[in-house]
Amino acid sequence: MARTALALLLFLGVIRPPVAPGQSFDLTGFWQDEHGTRYRLRHVGSELYWYMDGAPRVVNVFAGTIAGREVTGTWADLPGGELRNSGQLALRIESNDRFVKVGESQSYGGSVWTRQGTAAVVPPPAPAAAGASWGTNATAFRGQNGRRVTYLCPPGGAPGNVWGTDVYTDDSSVCTAAVHAGLISLAGGGAVEIEIRSGLPGYLGSSRNGVSSSGYGAWHASYVFTRSGAAPPVAAVAPPIAWGTTAVSHRGQNGQRLRFLCPPSGTPGGVWGTEVYTDDSSICTAAVHAGLISAAAGGTVQIEIRPGLPAYVGSARYGIASAGYGAWHGSYAFVGR
Repeated sequence: MARTALALLLFLGVIRPPVAPGQSFDLTGFWQDEHGTRYRLRHVGSELYWYMDGAPRVVNVFAGTIAGREVTGTWADLPGGELRNSGQLALRIESNDRFVKVGESQSYGGSVWTRQGTAAVVPPPAPAAAGASWGTNATAFRGQNGRRVTYLCPPGGAPGNVWGTDVYTDDSSVCTAAVHAGLISLAGGGAVEIEIRSGLPGYLGSSRNGVSSSGYGAWHASYVFTRSGAAPPVAAVAPPIAWGTTAVSHRGQNGQRLRFLCPPSGTPGGVWGTEVYTDDSSICTAAVHAGLISAAAGGTVQIEIRPGLPAYVGSARYGIASAGYGAWHGSYAFVGR
């Protein structure tokens, strides 16, 4: 009880702590994550606390310990939001005005935080295409969720190891996965862009375009291809849909992008998959599962129609439990997040 009371007094600034020896940063202040959600941080020596207000969807607190530039601690959702989750986070302090997520025990929405009043929080722009060998993977960017990286795969490639389908483990050969995804060929090579994502509870293997990827269980981090370039046009105004609406009517229109407006106060429907969903999954419910909207507030989302997969992985995220499934005829994934 005494520790809790002291922490509250420190958080509110009633008493001020000494600065930890050698400490060159002070994180106390007003922050926001890459989604624009606001945080109030209190940095107390080697301890860090925050209060996050993302109502009506989520409100939470965090308490962690700082060691050098690494922070480890526990977060928990509070009454006042829809979610009731908790877990552990590992963070890395990059500067006095920025820190990033490098690990999590339970999916947490934010990945990059910046102090309010500094540059807008956006994923770092993709660097100019850098040469890559066919064995190059993306583990060097683990934890930098949302970051986009461009690779230039040389022609005449020798395939490397790949785990996953559409969503790949971050230790998969980027160039070989790009062939598997149908973006380049072994003979011609080419430039591809990936986006770093969090790890999944499982990855699906499949054979595509002359490359066989393997399945795997839980892994630390993932990446997806952005499929950047001349994207198919989408409607300027997103039509409203019911929470039971699926993408079945667009099956086979692979690569087509569609925007929809999910109304507020939604009733969740059935969802199968994680990151890539069966096309008969409720679009709005899958968007909640993907962390893009809440059932209470709704919002606009954009999907891209994809081919069917040999299997889909279920998971629990943001209060929605998606189911796993075997082979299905068509899929979709959210884009432009």
